[in-house]
Amino acid sequence: MTQQLPAQEVDHSNPMKAMVSIVRASLRDWAPINELLDGEESKDRDIVLAIFRCLEDFNGTSPITEYTLADLLSLHQFDLILQGSMCNVAQSVYFPYMRNEVQYTAAGVNINIQGKHQGFLQWYQLTKNEYEQKKRSAKNALNQAGLLSSGGGMSGVPSEFWSLYDTLEV
Repeated sequence: MTQQLPAQEVDHSNPMKAMVSIVRASLRDWAPINELLDGEESKDRDIVLAIFRCLEDFNGTSPITEYTLADLLSLHQFDLILQGSMCNVAQSVYFPYMRNEVQYTAAGVNINIQGKHQGFLQWYQLTKNEYEQKKRSAKNALNQAGLLSSGGGMSGVPSEFWSLYDTLEV
């Protein structure tokens, strides 16, 4: 009897549940295809923590903000949150492999148990760099949009040039 993968439909009424499903789908972390594991590699709570860490990283990067997951998704920052969350999941999954790596040689044969670090590091660095670039661009764009919005007060953080411009007569 073959097992089927979980359905791809996502309940969008709860952004966190939807994002957990999407992160898991993007990582291809399902019991039927994890042949060397007993179940999923990451539990839902691990993925929620990874998403939370991504949100904290985004909000804690200057200029400091207070966006929720729903806010960022409504501002079309889905791919940014997905990449940051995937990096955080991969980082937490990789630590046990790093701690438990064993290399030995017997009769001229080299054995490396749990030595997956090279491929992982290449993927992680590429994805993390792309995430950091997207994060900086998104922070700049959202800050500029907040400064230029016509909704009453400024919600962005102006630079010293904003004050200079404000004093000039146009």
